[in-house]
Amino acid sequence: MTASRDRGTERRYIAVEYDASAETHYTHRDPEESLAETVIRAVATVSDTDPIEMVPLAETVDPDALDRTVDSFPADEQWCLTFEYAGYAVTVQENGRVELSPVE
Repeated sequence: MTASRDRGTERRYIAVEYDASAETHYTHRDPEESLAETVIRAVATVSDTDPIEMVPLAETVDPDALDRTVDSFPADEQWCLTFEYAGYAVTVQENGRVELSPVE
């Protein structure tokens, strides 16, 4: 399943796929935007919530620090970073994959 919403010319939502066997939604980081923007738009899409109505990401993790941290990892090594945001465990992988799993 691919979820995508269009609210006029504003880019609020993102294409997100669902892996039913893992109960995980996933997308890939858009190289044209910050990781923070990708995370916010992915969670907004999955939760069908306007990003403006969501808890600010900065209340969970510093968006600039998130981008700096991910950008500082060696490009030739495997890694992942996980944190909770808006009811989801968000996992970012070295290949740009962003996974969202509901927190129970």
